[in-house]
Amino acid sequence: MSTGPQGIQGLQGIQGLQGIVGPTGLQGPVGIQGIAGLPGGPTGWTGPGFTTITTPGTNYVLTANGSSTSTAIGQGNLTFDGSALAVTGNASVSGILGVQEIQEVVVAAPSPGTAYTANWASGDIFYMTSLAGNMTVNITNLPTTANRNYTVVFYLVQGGTGYYINTLQIAGTGVTIRFPSATAPTPTINVVTTQTFMLYYSGSTWTALSIFTNFA
Repeated sequence: MSTGPQGIQGLQGIQGLQGIVGPTGLQGPVGIQGIAGLPGGPTGWTGPGFTTITTPGTNYVLTANGSSTSTAIGQGNLTFDGSALAVTGNASVSGILGVQEIQEVVVAAPSPGTAYTANWASGDIFYMTSLAGNMTVNITNLPTTANRNYTVVFYLVQGGTGYYINTLQIAGTGVTIRFPSATAPTPTINVVTTQTFMLYYSGSTWTALSIFTNFA
């Protein structure tokens, strides 16, 4: 059986129209700019772990890990919360100073002989052993600010013969030692004696009071 001729190909369907693009939405408003930090804030210490306070009149709390908090401006307080606070140089306190414990440096002075220089810059307590005789002590580096009092203590470990400091100099200049009742002490053997000097500077002259105490 013979095959008839191929029919004409049908027309391609019309492509669907593309959807219309919607309009762009309105841009949201710009956020409000943050408030700038206040000028003149406290400057931190250059040392590690602490913050330096340069703004006077503020109450500050310092902590050992370097953080700090502050309260409102006023008559300021400074609280340190850490293992140790080291101050190099002089510290002046106007008002009442309250402390829980006091630790003082003691300068060992073995075999001082009969002439000894007590450097006040190294400490104001001296522990003397192996005494050889009554002594001339020259106290050096005492400040010379008028109307100030200084206390210097000497531990005297007595042996078979008792001795004491019978001559005092301050920066090389002799100062009269004034004992209670104007009577020089009589040292006791084989005890520990403290000889304490209370030194007052008027601005031109020194006054030296001495108390001598035996401890068996």
